[in-house]
Amino acid sequence: MSFSVDRIIARAERLAKAGDIEQAASLYGAVLEKFPQNTRAKDGLAVLAKEARSSRAAAGALDKHLGALIALFNEGRHQAVIEQAESLTHAYPQAARLYNILGAANAALGRNEAALSSYAKAVECEPGLAIAHNNLGNVLSAPGRRWRGMTKRSGLSRNSPRRITMPGARCNRWGVTKRRRPGSTRRSASGLITPKRTIISAAF
Repeated sequence: MSFSVDRIIARAERLAKAGDIEQAASLYGAVLEKFPQNTRAKDGLAVLAKEARSSRAAAGALDKHLGALIALFNEGRHQAVIEQAESLTHAYPQAARLYNILGAANAALGRNEAALSSYAKAVECEPGLAIAHNNLGNVLSAPGRRWRGMTKRSGLSRNSPRRITMPGARCNRWGVTKRRRPGSTRRSASGLITPKRTIISAAF
């Protein structure tokens, strides 16, 4: 029985190290249910609880940083967003939303290569972050988009699947809602031909 408990605890430790906190806690709990005084299981759960509190605190701090960056973006202070976001990536290297905002700021300044790199990193950090896929598609499908170099660095190819289905939206091959080309025209109510307003995607 002791050998079996040791194996379960060893597995819980491996899971905790791999970041699977829920499964690790479940295994520690199963051990304590049968052996309430098991020191290793109690210590393991205590460590997990401490890490969970630390993780929640870090997530709260990140949310505050992201809110401040979005406020700067909405004020049009894109260079400030870039400088602060790049600094924050050292503290939060796996924060997909942070890279997404960094990409939006670069795109707003016309720095498409930097935007592509940031969006690709956001997708790498969190493959399920749909808005990062959308923003990546906006850069890739921009008028005059050049594929050489950018796709090589990001690991993308012309045929890479990036489709995101949006109910009710008209989408291009990248799954991005179609926009008119900058500089295209439309007929106003007065019958005059007027330039279309350029739209920059800044979704977070």
